[in-house]
Amino acid sequence: MRKIEELLVKVKNKKMLIIFPHPDDESYNCAGIIMTAKELGYDVTLITLTQGGAGKISINPKGKSLKELRIDELKKAAEILGIDNLVIKDYDDAKLKKRNGWSKWLEKETVRINPGIVVTYDHTGLTGHPDHISISLFIKELAKLSKLKKTVFLWPIPSTKVIGFMPEKIRDIVPKADRVLGMPASVTYKKLRAVLAHKSQKNNIRKYLIILMLFERKEWYHKVVINKDYPYKFIDFEI
Repeated sequence: MRKIEELLVKVKNKKMLIIFPHPDDESYNCAGIIMTAKELGYDVTLITLTQGGAGKISINPKGKSLKELRIDELKKAAEILGIDNLVIKDYDDAKLKKRNGWSKWLEKETVRINPGIVVTYDHTGLTGHPDHISISLFIKELAKLSKLKKTVFLWPIPSTKVIGFMPEKIRDIVPKADRVLGMPASVTYKKLRAVLAHKSQKNNIRKYLIILMLFERKEWYHKVVINKDYPYKFIDFEI
């Protein structure tokens, strides 16, 4: 498997655009490539389309709303990762499948930024969350725009150990990783700090993912083939 650094060095347009629906998506999925891109001279922009208002609070909010907490956490994580430009929108969490305004805005913004590399979810959305899948499908459509014909699109691919925790209905359509990023201890530590910055969003497998992250110290990616039809499924998903 080829190293992702070979691709990052080869791309002449040193602008990376990370696009996710929720705060914390960036830290779990691609913190390593963000920090690696920064070391190679990239300008990194993170667009988060919602403020995560449909989630749950697993800590004492101390008078703050869920959105306020998640914005604060995202800003802290972005600072840890060295993200240059953080854009936080407030489209309806858990309702992105309807494309109520966000898709037109995102198309204009992506074309304006004109990134050399775009990173977002693959068509499984990792968890089957409809927002994740909706973002992935739309970005795949954007990839066909003539104005983005030189842009490279990457999907973070879960570890083989994580695939077993994914909903059964989407496990069989996870794309194969064709690029790998090995993370030194210093990068792994910063990724862990970014993940832990999202402290309001504890869940049942969080501890397992953190242990796995520390053990494997790798991220995997799939370079999207623009004209290939990738399968996808919207499944029953409890927000």
